Amino acid sequence: MTIIEVEDCSCGFHSKITISMDEPENVKVNISSGCDAANFWGRGLQRINWRECFGPEPLKSELWLSAMEKLNHRSCPLPIAVLRGIECVIGINVPANINIRFIQNYNKHE
Repeated sequence: MTIIEVEDCSCGFHSKITISMDEPENVKVNISSGCDAANFWGRGLQRINWRECFGPEPLKSELWLSAMEKLNHRSCPLPIAVLRGIECVIGINVPANINIRFIQNYNKHE
């Protein structure tokens, strides 16, 4: 089982993702978040065929299609966090933190 905490400082929401093996080709995904859209998306995921996520057409997987339909922002970090968690659960990656830092921001509209 893998447990991931995600904090998106732009929206202020914290999320907890739990991923575990269900069957050889499926994982169980549970998302608990302060974001209603993330919770709605998570309820629809529950069981994912991980081969679909890493196969020849990953952008057509249920994971990506439902994320683009149900999450409010295309740049939401939750889909990537779920993918990384799946990789760890199936043994093709290691559990390691991912950091994105804004060093400087030029806003042309200021």
